[in-house]
Amino acid sequence: MSFRNTGYDEEAASKAPAFQLLDEGDYPFSIIECIGLLVTDGLADMVQLKLSVEGNTIFDNRCAGVSSKGQDYDMISPFLKAIDERPGPKEVGSDKYWSSLKGKKGTCHVIQHEIEQGKLAGKMGNKVSYYLIPRTGAPLPTTPKQTPPARRQVPHDPDLDTAADDIPF
Repeated sequence: MSFRNTGYDEEAASKAPAFQLLDEGDYPFSIIECIGLLVTDGLADMVQLKLSVEGNTIFDNRCAGVSSKGQDYDMISPFLKAIDERPGPKEVGSDKYWSSLKGKKGTCHVIQHEIEQGKLAGKMGNKVSYYLIPRTGAPLPTTPKQTPPARRQVPHDPDLDTAADDIPF
């Protein structure tokens, strides 16, 4: 899916002010356009974003679903938390809700990357790496936390002349 199918005009974008490659870092953004909730070919939910970051336009797609390895992932919730939104189930399914996010502001972490498609293929561009929580500025994880395996209790070996609590480190 692309913004071409939804009213994005590549010719108009080429007449936009000169693009400025941003250094990696945290930047405030505002939403120019938000289209969702779409379904990808892999049956994941997707939200298409058009953001204004330091005068530049950055496109970002956020998805939620099940990976090819069978693990759940959600990159939409961190975006919504970054703009201090907590929609209910009815709102999430409404196109009106997603379009109402236009103008909302937040903070994102921008990185540089090589553009792979279109007229700018092979050139450097910016993309959003992750979104930050407004109150703390901490990045939100996009994958579930994994609990480390429990430590295995090792029995005391009588051939060693030390007890388990006598180990010097």
